[in-house]
Amino acid sequence: MEQSKIFILEETIQLGIRGLTRMENIILGLIAQQKKSREIADLLYLSEKTIRNHRYNIKKKLDLPNENNSLSRWAVTSFKCA
Repeated sequence: MEQSKIFILEETIQLGIRGLTRMENIILGLIAQQKKSREIADLLYLSEKTIRNHRYNIKKKLDLPNENNSLSRWAVTSFKCA
């Protein structure tokens, strides 16, 4: 794994939102950094479809509306200082 990828992952693991899995917390942290699904998939060596599934599950667990950008808006505003 590239050094920059390791740094990004270490920074995002610290969020720890209750009720989310470790992977969902990592993905949420990357969303808060305004990464797109394709970028997240590349960083985590996963498919873009897997990332979209995680995004959907995170939205359900956080009880966010099913709008396209609701998760991104929530993550960016909730973790401004992250």
